[in-house]
Amino acid sequence: MIPALRRAYNAAYSDEKYRAYQRQLAAEAGCEIPFRLAETPVFLPPDLRDAMVRAALQLFEQLSKPANLLRSLDAVPPEFDVPDCDPLPLFAQADFAVARERGRIVPRLIELQAFPSLYAFQLYQTRALCEMTPDSERLRFLLSDLDGEGYRRVVGEAILDGLPPQHVVLMDIDPPTQKTYPDFTMSEQLWGIPSVSPTDVEKHGRELWYRRNGKPTRILRIYNRVIFDELAARNLTLPFDYREPLDVAWAGHPNWYFRWSKHSLPMLRHETVPEAHLLSDFDRAPSDLEDWVLKPLFSFAGSGVKVDVTAA
Repeated sequence: MIPALRRAYNAAYSDEKYRAYQRQLAAEAGCEIPFRLAETPVFLPPDLRDAMVRAALQLFEQLSKPANLLRSLDAVPPEFDVPDCDPLPLFAQADFAVARERGRIVPRLIELQAFPSLYAFQLYQTRALCEMTPDSERLRFLLSDLDGEGYRRVVGEAILDGLPPQHVVLMDIDPPTQKTYPDFTMSEQLWGIPSVSPTDVEKHGRELWYRRNGKPTRILRIYNRVIFDELAARNLTLPFDYREPLDVAWAGHPNWYFRWSKHSLPMLRHETVPEAHLLSDFDRAPSDLEDWVLKPLFSFAGSGVKVDVTAA
């Protein structure tokens, strides 16, 4: 979206550079990257970048109002309701598409989520993309005037909350099989936190423990990456119950995965938010179904999204 940068990048691009970029990220992650890597970054002009940041902050402010926080409690399925939820989420991000409106490029919200994203991987990836970009020293990819070290520090403070890294774990189901595993290995490089499956945890009273190099180690804080949809689909037997009181803190309380999500879209009033309704709000199908998109409330990675909706 910055023509001069786009022309320069395209002119310098080659398949070999792309393959080198893939190899570099795989080497830094210590594993293969199991998803497609975009061949190019997006070059956002400052006014569009600032519009996205401004919109995201305004949307989060709306969701933080007491009435909306109260309504968000209804989003949590009882079978996944974890005790001791924080008053506000620790992590949140908004996903924007861009649209052309009266000759201007403007952001339009796709969805938002109070759940961790690929915070480690995106730092490594963007650095690698900058190496492929001519004159990249004048480009910025972090907000709030942060550099790479500042970003590592700020995110690390949120995840660790002052605790020794060996007592903080990144938790997901069978981590090496997850498509997000490169982010897990890079998180360990940046912040020293191991990735642990909930199936490998040991419960002693209200305490959770894991084996670190064979040694029993207490878990004091969980950087939660478990998606309960997947947990339910796999029908796993865990050594602990998320719904029972536990002597652990959460770096991202699991309930926020539901509370700020696609479930939130109908309550938002903002120029960047397309009209959204819960399906249960309709007593009959809209006449212009071709203009609607049907999304499951809590699915992930785009699963279950229906673009070409037709009447039953």
